[in-house]
Amino acid sequence: ATFTPAASATIFQGTLAPAGLPNDEKVGWIVLSNESDFKEGTITLTGVTAVGEKPIYLSYAFTRVLKFYLPWGTYKYYITVGAKKSFSGEFRINNWDKTMIVIRNDKLLVRGP
Repeated sequence: ATFTPAASATIFQGTLAPAGLPNDEKVGWIVLSNESDFKEGTITLTGVTAVGEKPIYLSYAFTRVLKFYLPWGTYKYYITVGAKKSFSGEFRINNWDKTMIVIRNDKLLVRGP
C-alpha cells in the first residue's frame, strides 16, 4: 500500500451562523483598518443577532484593510496582529452606518454609530 498524505487543515474564513442569518436585511458595515507595524492579523467575532437572537461566529485573516457586514446585534471581538499582540472587547451594531475598527501599535479604536 502507498501512503497518501491527507490535505492539510485550513483556517476557517467566513461566517458561521448555526441558526441561520436573519433575513430582515438589517446589517451594518465593518471596516477594519490595520495601521500597526504588523502587516497581518486575524479577527474573530462571536455574537448574537438583534433579530431572533441567532448566534454568529466569524473569523477572517487580514492585511491592511478588511470590509465586511454583520447583522445588527451584540459582538465580542478578539484581534491578533503580529505574533503576540492582541486586543479584545465588544460592540453593538444597531443601525446601517459603518463601524470602524482601527488597529494601532499601542491601542485599538472602535468608532461606530
